[in-house]
Amino acid sequence: MKTSLTIVIPTLNEEVNIRTCLESIGSFASVLVVDSGSSDRTLEVAEECGCKVVNFGWNGSYPKKKNWVLLENLVSTEWILFLDADEYLTDEFKSEVAEVLPKTHCNGFWLTYHNHFMGNRLVHGIPFRKLFLLRNGKGLFQRVDDEGWTSLDMEVHEQLEIDGEVGVIKAPIIHNNYKGFDHFIEKHNEYSTWEAKRFLSGKEHFNPSFRQKVKRAFIDSYFLGPLYFVVNYIFRLGFLDGKAGFIYSAIKANYFFQVKVKIDELRRPNAKVED
Repeated sequence: MKTSLTIVIPTLNEEVNIRTCLESIGSFASVLVVDSGSSDRTLEVAEECGCKVVNFGWNGSYPKKKNWVLLENLVSTEWILFLDADEYLTDEFKSEVAEVLPKTHCNGFWLTYHNHFMGNRLVHGIPFRKLFLLRNGKGLFQRVDDEGWTSLDMEVHEQLEIDGEVGVIKAPIIHNNYKGFDHFIEKHNEYSTWEAKRFLSGKEHFNPSFRQKVKRAFIDSYFLGPLYFVVNYIFRLGFLDGKAGFIYSAIKANYFFQVKVKIDELRRPNAKVED
């Protein structure tokens, strides 16, 4: 018997990842693939796996992809889980969700992820968590009016705002992208541009977490990158993950360095920063 849950998978050219993602779900829940015009075999693979597919064409304004799904009432089940195509459900996660959801009073859940990088699982470092599981009709992603200064058609850093109590699912989801290091760098270049422009726009997180408060406090300084490296690599024992742990910590520290450089660049008269 399926849990009253729909898993929404936003996609754009995810042929490399999506089959493994869908196979990890199996018959556990209904699946809705929301695609932004993939030119590879993403949609063919989704249809081969029996998934419902809808197309999303972004016009550059609100809503973006995830809020569009929520606002258009495309899901009829009681619960919705947003899952990226490079994320894979574990048996432990499915068992815990099936046990918890039917009897909980919470309207949303923080999820735990086991992050893989360069072929290795990062056991240590700052925990990777996202608030991506919600009761249908009880939440929306933060609205950031970023028309004209972003090419991102999907909420990436926008926080899910839940109407009601929020709990935690302890069992992990696996995050492991098979697109390679070039793709990792390309996406984080896009994200750092968005972060810089969002900071200068004055848009704030609603009810920010402690981590978001720290980032906001230090993002306009060159101190945040080194701070992240020290915390992730030393205090959170990232060095125990070997070479992958060092490279990941250094790349993430450089990400915050990029954000600060782009903030300074955008402050210059007539400045323009490309993704």
